[in-house]
Order: sequence, then C-alpha cells, then structure tokens
Amino acid sequence: HKQTHTHTMTTLVECAQKEIDRQMSPSQWSHRFDATKVIEEHCRILKEETEKSKSEYICKRRQYGTEEEVIDTYTTEHTNIDADETMHVLYIHGGMWQALGIDDSGFMVGPLLGKYNNVVVHALEYFVAPKGSMTVIVDQCARAVVHLLNSYKGDLVICGHSAGGHLAVQMQWMDWSKFGLEGAAVEKRIKCICSVSGLFDLAPVKASYANEELQLTDEEVACFSPLLSVQQQPTPPLCCKLVLAIAEHEPDEFRRHSVDYKALLAPSYAESDVVLIDLEGEDHFSAVEKLRQNEYTLTQLLVEEIFS
Repeated sequence: HKQTHTHTMTTLVECAQKEIDRQMSPSQWSHRFDATKVIEEHCRILKEETEKSKSEYICKRRQYGTEEEVIDTYTTEHTNIDADETMHVLYIHGGMWQALGIDDSGFMVGPLLGKYNNVVVHALEYFVAPKGSMTVIVDQCARAVVHLLNSYKGDLVICGHSAGGHLAVQMQWMDWSKFGLEGAAVEKRIKCICSVSGLFDLAPVKASYANEELQLTDEEVACFSPLLSVQQQPTPPLCCKLVLAIAEHEPDEFRRHSVDYKALLAPSYAESDVVLIDLEGEDHFSAVEKLRQNEYTLTQLLVEEIFS
C-alpha cells in the first residue's frame, strides 16, 4: 500500500512538473507550427531581418561597459542622434534569458527608421545564461539604460519581448541612485516601457526546466519579479506609460502575468497609462516578429507612444 501511495505522489509531482514546463514553453502553444518548427522559424526571421536592417541602415556597435557589453545603434544618414527631440528606442531580446543575442535584435528597425528621421533604435547585448546570472543580466540592462540617458539628450522608449519584456518592466523597479542617477531624472526621460509577452514572476521560471541554465536564487526571484514587487509596493519607483501586449495563443501563465500586473498597478496608475493589448491571431513568436511590419497593430501603437 505504502509503495502505491509513494508512486501516486511521484506521478502527481511529475504531472505538476510537466504542467509547469508546459506553461513556460510558449512554443507548445503555437497554432501555426509544432514546437521545434516555431522556434526554428523565429530564429531565422530575427536573424535574416536583422541582417537586412544592417544592410539598409547605418549600424554602429558601441560599448556600454566592458568590451563584450555592447549596443548596436541604428540610424539613417539624416538622423541627428544628439538632438533633444530625437527619440531613442532600446530593444531587449527574449530567449528565456538563455538564447538569442544582439544579432537577432535589429529586426524591427525598418518601420521606425524607414519613415522617421528623428528615431534611433538601439539593440542590447546582455550575457545570456549560464554566462550571466539574473543579477548580472538586470544590472547590464540598467547600465545600458544609464549609458543611453547619459550619451544622448532625447527621451527613451524601452521595448522587450518575453524575457526581454521582463527586463524592460524590471527597469521600473531599479534604484537608480546606485547607478549615479536620480530616480526623478530617469522618470522624466523614459517615455514608455513596452513588454511583448513578458514574464513578471520568476517563481514559475525557477520551478521549470528553464532554471537548469539560469540557476535562479530565491533572492533573485524576490528582487527581480515585478509582479511580487508591486504586491509589496503598489507604486513602482519609475512610473512611466506601460504597454503590456500578449498574444492570443500564449501560455495561460504568461497571460496571467500581464493581466495581474495591470490590475495591481491600478491604484497608482491612470487607466490610460497602462495599456493591455491582446494580439488576436498571434502566438508568442509572431507577436514580436511582426514588429517588422508597418501596418501591424503593435508597430502602430509603438509609433504612437514614441511620438505622443
């Protein structure tokens, strides 16, 4: 009898583990392709479109820290990068904090630079796991933001997908004095944060297959989960406009994070300052891939936020 009981428990734990892993695997929720194909396609599109951006626009690689800590800055020959009114967009890539990189992060340059001379797009390289821990990655993102604010006069829009959506929103919860800036000064310059399919609670990530590479600590989960931070402190240190986009064909857990985050911010935010947008007909991957298209809902919304 005891053996059966233990076996049942093991099976339940295995089932629970399987479900956690499924919730942390957006590739299993795509309506277009199977899990392998959707990731292959995603990687191909991001890489090819980034190469295309590099051939069509001026791309300069600059350091924001050590020689491996770099940002690709995309401009046109007409861009006045130092003008006050020039808008800067920082893109932070996804990949479960352990895949993709700077060479997959310039795919959405076309619709912004093709039409507007007063926009600069910056693509960020951070150390994906296992090279970088979450503490290192968050610090790199913050230092990249500081570098851009110190290097240019224009305002900044931060946009990220999936793990990058998490990193973008985590910028609301930084102590900027540690980076030599006043919080109020940062708030004035960051116009909007846009998360596409972001994860805001790292507890399920730590409990999933993703943690093999990430090796999250309990302290990192507590410090770097915006969804947990907002439950302790309803007003983030950085209160800027927020766009939270989620795909229709997205894991329930990913959807929950954006929905709950908006709800928990409600007391300290005007309704119109947190936009929750449901991307009908999209999955986790197409939701961001389509930012390379002018007529895509989210591209238009991003342009609106940049110039509002």
